[in-house]
Amino acid sequence: MSLVGGIWEERAVDTGKIANPPKWLAEFFGGGSLTASGIRVDAETALHNTGFLACVNLLADMLASLPLPVYRRLQPRGKTRVIDHWLYKLLHDEPNPEQSSFVWRQTLQAHLCLWNNAYAEIERDQGRRIKALWPLPPNKVRLVREGPRAPITYWVERTKTGEQVPLEADQVFHLPGLKTVGLGSLSRVDLAKESIGLGLAAEEFAARLFSGDMRPSMVYEIPGELSDKAFARLTEWRQESRRGLSKAHRSELLEEGMKAHEVGIPPEAAQMIESRQFQKNDMATLYRIPPHLIGVVDRSTSWGTGIEQQNIGFVVYTLRPWLVLWEQEIHRQLLPTAERGSLFAEFVVEGLLRGDFKSQMEGFRIGREIGIYNADDILEIQNRNPLPDDAGQKYYVPLNWQEVGAKPAADGASSRDRIARAFRGVFADAFGRIIRRERADVMRAAEKMLPGQSADFERWVESFYDEHAEFVQRQAAPAFSSFAEAIVADTEASVETVGLMTPQLEGFISGYIGEFDRRWVETSRAEVIAVARDACTDGGDAIAALQERFDAWPALRAEQAAGAEAVAAAEAVARAALETEGLRGATAS
Repeated sequence: MSLVGGIWEERAVDTGKIANPPKWLAEFFGGGSLTASGIRVDAETALHNTGFLACVNLLADMLASLPLPVYRRLQPRGKTRVIDHWLYKLLHDEPNPEQSSFVWRQTLQAHLCLWNNAYAEIERDQGRRIKALWPLPPNKVRLVREGPRAPITYWVERTKTGEQVPLEADQVFHLPGLKTVGLGSLSRVDLAKESIGLGLAAEEFAARLFSGDMRPSMVYEIPGELSDKAFARLTEWRQESRRGLSKAHRSELLEEGMKAHEVGIPPEAAQMIESRQFQKNDMATLYRIPPHLIGVVDRSTSWGTGIEQQNIGFVVYTLRPWLVLWEQEIHRQLLPTAERGSLFAEFVVEGLLRGDFKSQMEGFRIGREIGIYNADDILEIQNRNPLPDDAGQKYYVPLNWQEVGAKPAADGASSRDRIARAFRGVFADAFGRIIRRERADVMRAAEKMLPGQSADFERWVESFYDEHAEFVQRQAAPAFSSFAEAIVADTEASVETVGLMTPQLEGFISGYIGEFDRRWVETSRAEVIAVARDACTDGGDAIAALQERFDAWPALRAEQAAGAEAVAAAEAVARAALETEGLRGATAS
């Protein structure tokens, strides 16, 4: 199967009428643009150049293999995947019933590399929501603008019927390449046709050279003059006896005093190695690809200090511009206007930017020491399962850190404040995970039940939050436990004692966590029911109202609750620890 699914001559122009025949029409019957090397080059013949084919394949396969999820922005920062959004399913899973996301993106990226344009027809349902994206051959599409500010119309030639069908801008997903002026893009095949043609000519020359036993020419010396019949017989014999590798190295049979003189060529020219390697390097330069990625390994350090740096450079300087083009055009053309401020699509490239194992582990160690990774985060990046029983969900930070310019702590209360500030991010992260789970489940149920079944939705909410309490406990308990251990250790240092973490104190901490879980669930349940009920009563959009409330929760609940709980829990745990010390002292006396 061809990489681009079928290639024809490019004939797209900016106007519907042809006053003067363009270049493609003049060369139409020759099959492409004629180069100085005598080779006609178009999108199809260019792929016969192994260096060019390797570059196109590499770019198409790499871009298609990267995950492309849809995210929702969190406030004040952060993002979360929106796996239940219709665009997520199109981009990440199946853009149309006949293609996977990989095949669809591979096809469009190949079109981009060849024609500098890629098109997909947008199929919508009755609600104007995008239902499918169907690739269009770029050479079957021409762009027409009737006036300076008129919208673009895409005229598409249907392959089976040859009919010209007009599509409006909102019916076509268009990935444009490099432009100068006008509607057309600069085709890389046309711009590099001489270099591509030279590579094709070198390959053809090498093939013909080997087919002739690597003997480019032979001169025969004859002491006299041959008749026409003798000359024809000699010519036929030469062609029959020496052509092709299967007849190589046969002995010569010369007549009438004939002498054969071979005109040789240097071995380097016969092998064509240097010339063909140069052409591959030329194709790599055309697409900014490190040569070793297309099989040129004799200059593996010419792009950097090593293969690893070259691979990272390929992602940053070659792939990234293509990825940004895809991301911005998806955001501009496929997302509804109302969702562009909150949703976006983004390729996941972190896996391509990893260094060697030692460098990775050093980075993970630093990240865990400053509290941005826990053990499960690291395992997830490494595509491994989390530790059992939530053992890998704890975050750790140095207890001796303080803000720049802050005065050294003079008492236990100041050090507790410092610990509380250090753990605010840990609490906010845990609360954010809770909110994301609530948002996903509640919005999924709301889209099915609202607005017509508001009573059923409220019953579902009651049942959901009864079960949700266990998830809240799993997420919040590690953060509270780690924080409580740090507060107890600080309290022990302030009273110069050890052993304050008694079973009684552990019971107090467990009870405190349970009370937080209860308060969180009750608050969420009440808000969700109230927002949906008020919207239904007032005739508003209950789904939109719930979405707005969930959008505000990361800032209103996660961040504020993180600060409040860090302070409140610090005071409560420290007081309970001191009471434990007092009771122990009273018992000893």
